[in-house]
Amino acid sequence: MTTTPTTPTKPGFPAPRRYAADAAYWEGAERGILRYQACTACGSAYFHPRPHCPSCGSRETVWKDAAGTATVYSFSIWRAARRPTAVALVELAEGPVIQTVIVDADLARLAIGEEVVVRFEPAEDGAPVPVFTTAAAERARAYSARTAAEVTEVPGVDLALARPVETVAVVGAGTMGTGIATAYVAAGVPVILVDPDEAALERAAGVLTESLERAASRGRLTEAELLARRAGLTTSTQLAAVAPAGLVIEAVWEQRSLKETVLEQLDRLVGPHAVLASNTSTLDLDALAAATSRPERVVGLHFFSPAHVMRLVEVVRGSRSSADALATALASVRAIGKTPVVVGNGPGFVGNRMMIARSATARELLLEGSFPAQIDRVVRDLGLPMGPYEMFDLGGAIELNHRRRQETGEEDWFVDELFRRGRLGQKTGAGYYSYPDGPRRPVADDELKALVVEASQRAGVTRRRIDDAEIRDRLTEAMLAAGRQLLAEGIALRAGDIDVVWREGFGWPTWKGGPMYDAEQRAAASRA
Repeated sequence: MTTTPTTPTKPGFPAPRRYAADAAYWEGAERGILRYQACTACGSAYFHPRPHCPSCGSRETVWKDAAGTATVYSFSIWRAARRPTAVALVELAEGPVIQTVIVDADLARLAIGEEVVVRFEPAEDGAPVPVFTTAAAERARAYSARTAAEVTEVPGVDLALARPVETVAVVGAGTMGTGIATAYVAAGVPVILVDPDEAALERAAGVLTESLERAASRGRLTEAELLARRAGLTTSTQLAAVAPAGLVIEAVWEQRSLKETVLEQLDRLVGPHAVLASNTSTLDLDALAAATSRPERVVGLHFFSPAHVMRLVEVVRGSRSSADALATALASVRAIGKTPVVVGNGPGFVGNRMMIARSATARELLLEGSFPAQIDRVVRDLGLPMGPYEMFDLGGAIELNHRRRQETGEEDWFVDELFRRGRLGQKTGAGYYSYPDGPRRPVADDELKALVVEASQRAGVTRRRIDDAEIRDRLTEAMLAAGRQLLAEGIALRAGDIDVVWREGFGWPTWKGGPMYDAEQRAAASRA
């Protein structure tokens, strides 16, 4: 039996045709077993539903279980697919060559003769159809599962010390604060959301309600649960409203003086056992904790945006964070279905430290001769859902970068010019790309290209042609250098923790393990 490969879409592949002669095949498929036919008269093995042997014409044929392994005979990458997909011919270990697709694998390194293994995925009618993935991808998935379990094992942290948190307070009703509040409310944890701007609180309440209603429309919440969750949000313009909370998360603007002021005020308002958490993504947690009289009760809870969607939370352990404060924060994050990764206190912690290193290299490549579209395409080819410049436009990085440097006095003509022209990303319809057809359709435009060229001239850099391989290697090495430094400094406990951060926080695919794992595999292959 063969099916026409196509781009997989929900709920699955197109329903395959069935024949009376292949009932045994489908019985095996239901149990995850790939079967082929063999002729007992001439010994031929083949893969189609004909009742007679294509070699000798005999009807003395039987169905046999295949081992489920094959080698790549030929392939063509389907770049328009929604997931890594190659249309392929593969040769089963038993001999038959079949038409199929290879999915969820590092297609950039796929080679003729490479080992692949079968797995079954549902078609539109629910029938299991065979697809293949590489053996390397299967090993990476196993590694991903193992490190996801290991990240919960944190030396010196006993979850039995966690104090119950019946109410969480979130300070700041911006994008991050709203997302954090939504994550807790959606999990059934009452939240007190505080912001001096009444309009911001109203917007946040509206966003939260829309999120809950979406969940209900998809059958994830009953009507009674929807009403109960919505009632779990309390808003206030008065900071004193946080007093009953056992965990208070500040999510105000990423400015050290502002965060210190807020934490200092919170310190005077909450009970002695309350945990104070900062959602800072880059600032020194110890410096923030020093603004309070209880640095041992201060931890970092760095949610990734959008906070109600992304699973990763970096739980930052300050130099004076107590074991029970850290345990309480960890338990709270796990209770709402997130993946907490304990990290040390250092610039950018783990995820952003490596992201900053990659971004600096991307900027060098931009000035030297590349453009955002090429850099982003290379990163997507590595398996990530989007490149750095697409991510910058999504997250509003141009405005954040500009405003941060207003405080530090640093200069950056290129970013400041984008800011001056109102190119702030998706929210304004233009940033490193323009978005004439909506936020999900970035378009490389001539104005941006001209600005990139001018930035190179102003920097005194002669532009040159840069190929994809150089971009891939330089971006990868920048990340790995930062990762190795994180391990050396003890900011990351294990290489596997770094990989969990990149899988859960940045969309690194499970079939590639993570940046540290991928580098190790490539190094091993080069030594072989």
